[in-house]
Amino acid sequence: MSQKNFERKMNRLEEIVEAINTGDLALDEALARFEEGVGLIRELSTELSEARGKITKFVETLNQEIPIDVPDNP
Repeated sequence: MSQKNFERKMNRLEEIVEAINTGDLALDEALARFEEGVGLIRELSTELSEARGKITKFVETLNQEIPIDVPDNP
């Protein structure tokens, strides 16, 4: 996942939301933008899930390499 690509998708999604919210689009254009937005949301969700998985694996590996003792409540 490229950060710039992710940011571009987020920016495009924001543009779509703003365009739809203005109410100035014809119905067919609004539907086309909505469909594009749904596609972007799916892609962004997938990218975030992949990033979450990588972070989880990294933290698990780090915890195995450097055990952290958590003291009991005093």
